[in-house]
Amino acid sequence: MIIENSFEVPIGRARALDLLTDVPTVARCIPGVTLNETLGDGAHKGTAAVRLGPVALSFAGSARIVETDRDAGTARVEAEGADQKGRGQARANVTFSLVPAGEGTRVDVVTDLTLSGQIAQYGRASGLIKEVANQIIADFVRNLEAKLAAGEAGEEGAPGRPPAGGDRISGLALLFRALRAMLVRLFSGNGRP
Repeated sequence: MIIENSFEVPIGRARALDLLTDVPTVARCIPGVTLNETLGDGAHKGTAAVRLGPVALSFAGSARIVETDRDAGTARVEAEGADQKGRGQARANVTFSLVPAGEGTRVDVVTDLTLSGQIAQYGRASGLIKEVANQIIADFVRNLEAKLAAGEAGEEGAPGRPPAGGDRISGLALLFRALRAMLVRLFSGNGRP
């Protein structure tokens, strides 16, 4: 399944590429992700917790930056993990393309996600999986912006903000967002065959 997302960051392309290829920094900004070990050569081990509707999944796996092209403003990451309860595996090939946008940078993210085992059944509800991905990206961007704002102010954390990383995404909130998105598509004519 292909999932496409875009977001903007208020920094230049070169700095944005450096930031997005700094795996420990990125991991701290993604809800539910914990980085456990740096393996070298751009590879890292960690865990990721996410909810798909009523099902809580916890993956243990690895991610590796396999390609970075500074001139083109692109990076590619391969990640794979297995659910710790043995319900299946997930593999993702993620490509980042960075494009100047005003004073900042637009980041286009294309994720080629493959699910196998029991969790592959959730792939049938691709609308829900895409909504989960959209929520993860939205939370990541919010946490990244808070980190950038705190860094520019010379602070470690922004006051009044929840800590980045380690938080689980609410399954109920995602379910309602997925249902709302499906209804919007249905009533706008985009969900009809």
